[in-house]
Amino acid sequence: MAGYKRKHTKRPLAKRAAKKLTTRAKAVKAAKKTPTPKRKIGRPSKAKPAVHLEVLRAVPEQAQSKNKNSEVSSLINEYQKKRNFLKTPEPEGGNYRANLRPIFVIQKHNASKLHYDFRIEVNGVLKSWAVPKGVSSDLHDKRLAVATEDHPLEYANFKGTIPEGEYGAGTVIIWDRGYYENITHDHDYQQPKAVEQSLKEGHLQIRLQGKKVKGDYLLQRFNKGKKENWLLIKIK
Repeated sequence: MAGYKRKHTKRPLAKRAAKKLTTRAKAVKAAKKTPTPKRKIGRPSKAKPAVHLEVLRAVPEQAQSKNKNSEVSSLINEYQKKRNFLKTPEPEGGNYRANLRPIFVIQKHNASKLHYDFRIEVNGVLKSWAVPKGVSSDLHDKRLAVATEDHPLEYANFKGTIPEGEYGAGTVIIWDRGYYENITHDHDYQQPKAVEQSLKEGHLQIRLQGKKVKGDYLLQRFNKGKKENWLLIKIK
C-alpha cells in the first residue's frame, strides 16, 4: 500500500511541474516575438517642437509690445507734461492697445472758448485738432482745424470736468464717435497711402462712420509752423 501511495503522489506533481514549464516557455516565446519600440536618439517628440515654437513666437510679440509702448509714451510726452494727473481726471495713457478698426471721436469742450476736438487713431495715439466751429455736415464747407498735441487712445472714452487751474479746464462730453477709413491714394490713384505719410505731406482723405457725422472728409494743411493750421472739409 505504501508503494502504491508513492507512485500515486509523484504523477500529479510531475504533471503540474511540466505545465508550469510549458506556460513559462510560451511567455518567453511570446515576449521574443513582440518587437521592442526603438528609441530615436536626437529626435524630439512631436509635442516639444510645438511648445518651443509658441515660446519663440511669444518673445518677439512681447518685445514688439514693449517697443510700441515706448513709442506711444514718447508721442504723448507733451500731453503728459501739460497735465497734473493727481488733479485732473483725464487718462494718463502710455499703454498700446490698438483697435481692430481705427476710431475717431469728436468731443465738445467747453473750456475758456467753446470748441470741438476732432481726434483720429493713428499709430497707437489720437492725432488731434481743435475745431472752433465743429465738424460740418455741409458739402465743401471749410472749417479751421488747429493741430494740438497727440492724446492717448484712452482719451476717446473721456468725459468729465477738468478742474479750474488745470490745462484745458472745463467740461468735456463725447459729441460723436465711430470708425474711419483711410481713402487717400497716391497721385495715380493706384495704391492707398499710409495715414502717417499723408499727414506728413499735409493731405489726408478719410471716410467717417459715426452716429452724427458720416461721409468723406479732407484734412488739408495750409500753414506749417509751431501751430499747424488745417482745413477740415466735407467732400462727399
